[in-house]
Amino acid sequence: MRPQSPPPAPPAQQPPVDLDTAGIDAAMGRTGTTDNGLCKFTLARNEQITDNGHVVPPTFG
Repeated sequence: MRPQSPPPAPPAQQPPVDLDTAGIDAAMGRTGTTDNGLCKFTLARNEQITDNGHVVPPTFG
């Protein structure tokens, strides 16, 4: 008989973001996400980026 593992702990409740996230979304022209009390946006660069002559994907920023 195998020992039972304890069940995973429930996820902790996220702290509230004390910002006007709707206003920030409107100013940015896109919707951000909140994570652990932070308001986050991911923006890909439009221009081509190179490093030592190699093209870097836009997702690498």
